[in-house]
Amino acid sequence: AQALHLINGDTITSALANGECRLKTDIAAEKTPDAIIEDLYLAAFARAPREEEKAEFQAYIAAAEDVNAALEDVYWSVLNSREFMFNH
Repeated sequence: AQALHLINGDTITSALANGECRLKTDIAAEKTPDAIIEDLYLAAFARAPREEEKAEFQAYIAAAEDVNAALEDVYWSVLNSREFMFNH
C-alpha cells in the first residue's frame, strides 16, 4: 500500500509543488542540475550518485525541453525507488 500511495498518490507530487521544497530552493539558488542531483542523492540515500546513475539523469535532463520538469521527474524517481523506501 505504501509503494502504491507514493507512486500514485499526491504525497510526492504535492511536496514537489511546494515552493519551499529542496528542489525549488535549489532551482531558485541557480544550482546546476549536477549539483541538484548530488544534493538529492545525499539527502535521500546518504551517498553520492554512482557514475552510471548520474550519467543517466544527465542524459534525461539534457534531452528535456523543460529542465525544471525533468528535475521534478528525477526527484520523483529517486523518492519512489526501492532504495529510498527501504532506507526510510
